[in-house]
Amino acid sequence: MSIDEYRKKIDSIDENIIHLLTERVKCAEEIGKIKKSQNLPIFVPSREKAILERLVKINPEFPPSLVRQIFKEIISYSRSREYPLKIAFLGPEGSYSHQAVVHYFASSVFEKGCHSITDVFLDLEKEESDFGIVPIENSYNGVVFPTMDGLMDFNLQIIGELYLRIRHTLLSNEKDMKKIKRIYSHPQSLEQCKMFLNKEFPGIEKIEVASNSKAALIASKEKKSAAIAGSLCSELYKIDILASNIEDAVDNYTRFIVLGKTKEYQKNGSKTSLMISIADKPGTLDHILRAFAEKNINLTKIESRPSKRKAWDYVFFIDLDGNIEEERVKVAISEIQEKTLYVKILGSYPKGEFY
Repeated sequence: MSIDEYRKKIDSIDENIIHLLTERVKCAEEIGKIKKSQNLPIFVPSREKAILERLVKINPEFPPSLVRQIFKEIISYSRSREYPLKIAFLGPEGSYSHQAVVHYFASSVFEKGCHSITDVFLDLEKEESDFGIVPIENSYNGVVFPTMDGLMDFNLQIIGELYLRIRHTLLSNEKDMKKIKRIYSHPQSLEQCKMFLNKEFPGIEKIEVASNSKAALIASKEKKSAAIAGSLCSELYKIDILASNIEDAVDNYTRFIVLGKTKEYQKNGSKTSLMISIADKPGTLDHILRAFAEKNINLTKIESRPSKRKAWDYVFFIDLDGNIEEERVKVAISEIQEKTLYVKILGSYPKGEFY
């Protein structure tokens, strides 16, 4: 076959893809009507993950990340024809939380940037958004306490998670770094780039702000200023990248959780998060840990936080491998309820992808 013949064949294939995509969207719209009539959730993360995993296996030679990226956009658009989701995140646009929204929900959603993590929780509580994405821990700095507090104070469910590789850039419209007199960023980002800052900007003023994207916005308007933020902010706020990958740790990841008001636990979720409150008594925590160990349940995370209700009472946040509907998990939770002040199930959901 000649080049022209191959091109005609490609044109024909492309036309077939468009026709099939149109047919797929129509099927999604009909599913949406059925869901609405039966009051079923529009977005089910475990179903979406199953679709992507099946598609990746169809042709192992095709890059899995590309398959996921393509079909996430197709699924996102199809879902938007059923019902356009509104997603709250720590803004403004360009923040790492915003990047997490794009990775998780793709582009066919309404995005709502909030001023703080607490505002994301409030937005969901008031049902002004359908879902929210917030950071819960970083591999370098540890837990994000405003998120922990939000899980204590608000009646929301974790429906999903993802891990985002954090790549910091130095942004400024000053061409010469020696002219920079102040640097804006989120407190954790300043901490994560301490070695770079100490070497290149000793004694320069570092100013903490609510998010990296806000830092970029400020620095884009101020002379002799710079920001530490993601590279996306360079495009959004028309500010130059002076240095890339300035973080101290190469494997710098932030775990984000996806929040919603649903009360239904996902049957296919392979990870469960819960919160328990215990009194300051000898042996209580040991009893709880043994209850899980005896059922062969792996605890992947345990973190304590003061309960804010009574002095020296603590709340423990626990992540475990398993679903809340599994018998062994049910039995273990039943046993620990006897020794705790309360147990709050935060959700069962699919394990997150790395981006």
